[in-house]
Amino acid sequence: MVALSSPVAASPAAFLKALSLRTNGRRQFYVRAGGTSGGDGKAMITKERNGWKIDFSGEKPATPLLDTINDPIHMKNLSTEDLEQLAAELRAEIVFSVSETGGHLSASLGVVELAVALHHAFNSPEDKIIWDVGHQAYPHKILTGRRSRMHTIRQTSGLAGFPKRDESIHDAFGAGHSSTSISAGLGMAVGRDLLGKKNHVVSVIGDGAMTSGQAYEAMNNAGYLGL
Repeated sequence: MVALSSPVAASPAAFLKALSLRTNGRRQFYVRAGGTSGGDGKAMITKERNGWKIDFSGEKPATPLLDTINDPIHMKNLSTEDLEQLAAELRAEIVFSVSETGGHLSASLGVVELAVALHHAFNSPEDKIIWDVGHQAYPHKILTGRRSRMHTIRQTSGLAGFPKRDESIHDAFGAGHSSTSISAGLGMAVGRDLLGKKNHVVSVIGDGAMTSGQAYEAMNNAGYLGL
């Protein structure tokens, strides 16, 4: 579930269009490290439509498009085809990183296309993207300039395994406990309106976190406030 608080309709529309790379039937491309290699000897990423295939060999994949992304602003002019390729490379990068350090693999793989679509359509850090629980934030971290430090994730003095406000301006809310994203987003939206600003606020929450009463209290409050 993605909850949007937005005074402007254009960016949410762009988000839904970008997200169609995941939701339009079975258009999602899957990644497998094929038998060919790039000039540096790294396994090349190939696109396939015939099922879930991913490489867990521990080899570092070639990621030529992801290599050009150090900030969400670098994603703004990418085509849908480029976004699909970026998602494939991002998935391979997460598998490689987590195979080295351990960490939250499945949750992060599950939101790759979502993270790509959000950062393509919205303008973080002005627009606030809040990840509930936060263990699915690895794609977000990589796309917001922390890829070079992913080998330190969950290590002493390394990257946090969750969003952390003093780690990046793109981490709008420090998570770790479930079901807090809607309340946090609501507070940011109220503050935005009081200040007369026009930025978007996006809360990303999953089905597990929706079992908590705190999430329902937040939705009730949002309805009461008309947001």
